[in-house]
Order: sequence, then C-alpha cells, then structure tokens
Amino acid sequence: MLRIEKRGTYGSLGVQLEEISSKLRIKEVIAGSPAELINLRKGDIIRELDKEKVENALEFHIKLTKRNPGMKVELLIERNNVVMSKTSVLTHNKINK
Repeated sequence: MLRIEKRGTYGSLGVQLEEISSKLRIKEVIAGSPAELINLRKGDIIRELDKEKVENALEFHIKLTKRNPGMKVELLIERNNVVMSKTSVLTHNKINK
C-alpha cells in the first residue's frame, strides 16, 4: 500500500475562491488575512498572480503553495470592470496529514 504524507508550511492569502463563467472570483475574504489588509473584496476577480495568468482555483492554490510565508505577491484583480494591481505579503498555512 502506497502512503503519501503531506506536511509543510506554505504561503496563504486568506481567501475562498469560486469559479464562475471561466473566472476566478473571491467568494470570501477571511478576517485578519493578508487579503483583508489589502482590501480584497467578495466578488473581486483574480486575473493574475505575479504576472502569471490564473485560470482556475486549483492552479491559483498550486502557485501559492510554491511560495513561502513572508513572500510578497502581486495580484491583478478586476472589480466592477476596473482592473487594478494589489501587492500582499503572504501569511502561513500548515498541512499536517
């Protein structure tokens, strides 16, 4: 039997995402998170992470797990048809499985 253990710490922005009409939309911003500190809002569309286009939630989370807590990330978001750039410092998230 093959057993895979996942342990470690990775960067976290503090958002829950949903995919709507081929767009990656923020479903919830976690209180006290880096996302809240840079004023991300429910309904914002995430278009890019560090100048790389993101197409879906899985791709976004994979890109985040490759970054460490304390790293800066640049997001390109769309809010009410206005595109803007936001920079955040990631917090940490743990995997203990």
